[in-house]
Amino acid sequence: MKSLFTIQKSRPEANIPRTIRFTEPLFEELHQTASIHEISFNSLVLQCCRYALDRMREEAGRAEETKNPRVERGPHEVGREPYGIAP
Repeated sequence: MKSLFTIQKSRPEANIPRTIRFTEPLFEELHQTASIHEISFNSLVLQCCRYALDRMREEAGRAEETKNPRVERGPHEVGREPYGIAP
């Protein structure tokens, strides 16, 4: 079952500055959503990214299970995260 995205009030630790460009409609929607939930724009974007990457990891795992349902992980693979991304 897929989990729904819920906005957290806590502030994620973010210390790497980056410049990204948004389309105007996406920026407005994110800005409005952050305002409604009384969180920073940055916090919302970080939470959205984390949610999207977690769902990608889950989907990749399901696709791999479907493709190779009987494949077991070897001891050298235990704990490795797909995409090199830790939760």
